[in-house]
Amino acid sequence: MDILTRLKRLAHLDLSDPLDLGLGYNIGPICGNFYDGMSGEMIRREDLRETAEGIEQAGNMVVANLPLLTSFTIGGGNPNITRTERGMVSATWPWTGRMDKWLMEEVPDPDAEDIEYGGM
Repeated sequence: MDILTRLKRLAHLDLSDPLDLGLGYNIGPICGNFYDGMSGEMIRREDLRETAEGIEQAGNMVVANLPLLTSFTIGGGNPNITRTERGMVSATWPWTGRMDKWLMEEVPDPDAEDIEYGGM
């Protein structure tokens, strides 16, 4: 980050997935049928949660250190960047403030759908 803060004309930045950024994030095994079945759905949701949390952590670092960026991506996803009149910058993601709901949208629970929609 120290090197990036020296680039005064930097307007856009593309960063890798949180797994590759050295933020202490360590996804579980990614192989064949690891995500099959009910326990697989729970594991997939937890991996998505950890990925999203890693993306938010990296995004917060970017916003704090590079407030003049007009856009950036982390792992291919780009946040909505908001600036206030006082110059404060924030980045929000599709899951910001609604992580559990977002996870269920990404990896639906078939049993929950049956209950929610009356078994249809």
